[in-house]
Parts: sequence; structure tokens; C-alpha cells
Amino acid sequence: MSLLENVINEISQERLWSRHLQLAEIGATPGGGVNRQALSREEISARQLLVQWGSPLGLVPYSDDIGNLFLRYPGKDADAAPVVTGSHIDTQPTGGRFDGSFGVLAALEVIEAMHATGYRPHRSVELVAWTNEEGSRFAPGMMGAAVFRGQRELDAMLAILDSDGVSVGESVAAIRSAESEVCERPLGFSLAAYIEAHIEQGPILELQRKVIGVVSGIQGKRVFRVTVDGEENHAGTSPRAMRKDALVAEVNMIGALRSAQTAVDWGLWNRAVPDDRIDDELEKLVDVLLSKNQQTLRQIKFVINKNADGDVQTALAFEALNEVITSSVNWREDTPKIPDAEPGKGLEAFADKNELWNHRRRLAQDFWSD
Repeated sequence: MSLLENVINEISQERLWSRHLQLAEIGATPGGGVNRQALSREEISARQLLVQWGSPLGLVPYSDDIGNLFLRYPGKDADAAPVVTGSHIDTQPTGGRFDGSFGVLAALEVIEAMHATGYRPHRSVELVAWTNEEGSRFAPGMMGAAVFRGQRELDAMLAILDSDGVSVGESVAAIRSAESEVCERPLGFSLAAYIEAHIEQGPILELQRKVIGVVSGIQGKRVFRVTVDGEENHAGTSPRAMRKDALVAEVNMIGALRSAQTAVDWGLWNRAVPDDRIDDELEKLVDVLLSKNQQTLRQIKFVINKNADGDVQTALAFEALNEVITSSVNWREDTPKIPDAEPGKGLEAFADKNELWNHRRRLAQDFWSD
């Protein structure tokens, strides 16, 4: 068995899960989430727990001027640029238990497995918990990593205040005071590589039943502040074409950001057609509606309208009423006879695939397909 296989076999899912649960207790909220905002007392406790877990493994803790926490697993070549891995342990006020924490604890678990087998890599491995990734208490987010990489100025970030008037600098000083066993070191250093494991905060892997994916890109974000000036006017007497409503302009601007086909691709709309085909498509839709049982359509409209503001029990009652109406409609003397409203006719049409059923199917297929 190779050395790498030995390390893999030492990885304990139970230990990793247990640490997730222990870390989640710090700042736990009643709904099962976590409120452990950046540089708070809760995050100080979480950092101390992380240092405590790393101590038996020989991990040397360091902190820099913005409060980033590093736990160093020494390699054979102390001068070689290290491999850094981790994430963050601060959360949103209504954060989850695994966002960020998984990357930190997964890195710790790998280091523990290396330690258990006596494996000593050529390069040192450094576990990192970045400061203020979330940006909920102090804006902007990803602060610690940005300062580390020189993308934001340290002094400017230290001067930022939270809603209570406490600065980042004061909070970093409080952390350093509480972490007497953590060494200080200069900000920034060269990396051989950076690896971050993270939970997927979207549905793709789960929908595709994939266990893991490799990130090839990340969403970029730009924020624009747009002011739309309108003109005050009387809504009742001013023709639409002569009004300058700011809200109408805003709606049109937002709509222009996404094409109609994009809305279809996203499942927001069923279909998009060119202007010169609108009349033809409307005719097809009318044909589909006319081919349906009109009594049933009336019932559907009635139920939708009544259920819009009703509760679950009311909705169930209307469904039961639908069944009664449909089965009894042919017994009313003043109601035109509707053949396929008779009990069992719908099942017969479906089972026999008769001409009425085929006609409706063709109409639906023609309408809902290109």
C-alpha cells in the first residue's frame, strides 16, 4: 500500500462530522444555523477551538495584521513556499453550519491523517481561516484574503467600523489579546498552491448526482447605482403615451437585461416567439383551449380564483367539489351534455387512444414544441 493510500485510509468521516457539530455549537441559532460574525467573541472562541485541535498534531499557529489565522504543518523543506488550504469560519447572522467551515475542517482532517501516518510532505502545509470572508459585520467581504494578496490597503480596512462603531483594527487587537499562544508574523507570503474545499451552494451537483466538482470559474459582481428621473402627472387623465413614469422605465430597463429566450431557458416562461408569429401561436393556443372540456376549464378558473387567498382545507374542499361537479354535470337538465364529462370517459379516451384524445395530443404537441 502506498503512502498516499495510507493517508487516505486514516481520514475519518466520523471525526470530521463531529468537529462540524462542535464548531456549529459556537454561535448556534434556534433554527439550526449559526451566527458567528467576523472578529466577534463567537469567532474568537471558534479560532481557539481550531488552535486546540491543531496542537496535538504539532500545528504552529500564526496570525497576521488583518487577523488571518494560519496553522502550519512543517514540511521537509522549511524554506519552500507552502501549500495553503482552508476557507473561513465567520458566518452571516443567519448562516449555515457548513459554509466555509467545511473547507477549514476538511483541511484539518487531511493534516491529521498525514500526522497519523507519519507522512511529512516536502513543502509545509498551512491551514488558513481567512478574516471576514462574509462581510456581514464589516464591509466589504473577503477582507482578509484581499489584504493578504495586496488587493486592499491594510490601513483602510482596519479603519472600517461596524454598526456599533467598533473598528476592524480594535477587533483584531482584541483577538490578538485573547490568542496569546498565537504567534504574529508579517502580512503576505508566497504560496506554492492554494486549495479550498467548499460545499456547493447551488443545486447542480445534487441534481446530477455527482459527489464532487472542480471549480473552473467564479461569479464576478459589479454594483451599479442607477437613478431614473420621471415626471409627476395625473394617472387617471394623462394618456399613457404622454406620461413619464420612472417605475415603468425601470421595469423596461430590467427586462432588457435578459432576452425572452433566456427567460425560456431558465424556465420562467413556457415559450417565446417572434413578433410576426404571435397571431399564429395565439390561434394554436385558442384551438387547444377550445378542444378542452369547457366545463372543466370553468372549474379550473373558479378553483384558481377561489384558492388564491384560501387555506389548505379550503383548497381540498374545492377539489372535492370539482369532482362532484364533473361527475354530475350531465345530470342537470339545463346544462348542455358534455360527453367527456361523464364518469370514466376520460379514462376510456386515454386507454383507447381514440381520435378525440389524439386530436388533443397533436394540438398540444404542436403548440408546446418548435
